[in-house]
Amino acid sequence: RISNSINSGGLTAFRQTDRQLMGFELPNTWSQFWAGRDSASRSRWRELDQLSHGGVAQLIRFRPNGAQSGETDRDWSLLKMAGPLIRRQANEALVQQAQARFNWLHEMHAAAVDEGCADIVVLLLDSIPIAFAYNVHCRTRVETLQMLVDPNVPGAADLLIAHMLQDEIARGDSWHVFLPTSVSGVVADWS
Repeated sequence: RISNSINSGGLTAFRQTDRQLMGFELPNTWSQFWAGRDSASRSRWRELDQLSHGGVAQLIRFRPNGAQSGETDRDWSLLKMAGPLIRRQANEALVQQAQARFNWLHEMHAAAVDEGCADIVVLLLDSIPIAFAYNVHCRTRVETLQMLVDPNVPGAADLLIAHMLQDEIARGDSWHVFLPTSVSGVVADWS
């Protein structure tokens, strides 16, 4: 479905297998996720929880089922939330890279929605976007194509990842993969 949405958007899908992927096999419950983590990971979660308590953290997820189920609302407003995050990247090269990738995602967004594989996540802190991810999903697998964070908010990437994984576990997803190019310029604690 993902390849079809890319192709129907007038783009060409291709596979590249020479890079290492970062990914998580997701358990059935959030408590099972934490059962396999060490004390340093639990401590980091408490730190992230403290960050979100410094303000009101809200995760917004847009995952329509597509044309087959009649869910074809594009919700362009969530894509617009990425703009300020693109401009806040650490240097001009990262801004240009993020904008180029975003432009590509913007072009294929309608086709991804129609195919039922679009998955946009925005993390707000006090109603201000601090992190954004454009993912695609197929059945129970999720792949991040672009992740953007506000470099002025320490831990924003970790907080986004934690909230995304928690939401995916609740939805019954089984895998989350971060494509190597999706996290360029993102500082995250991958351990």
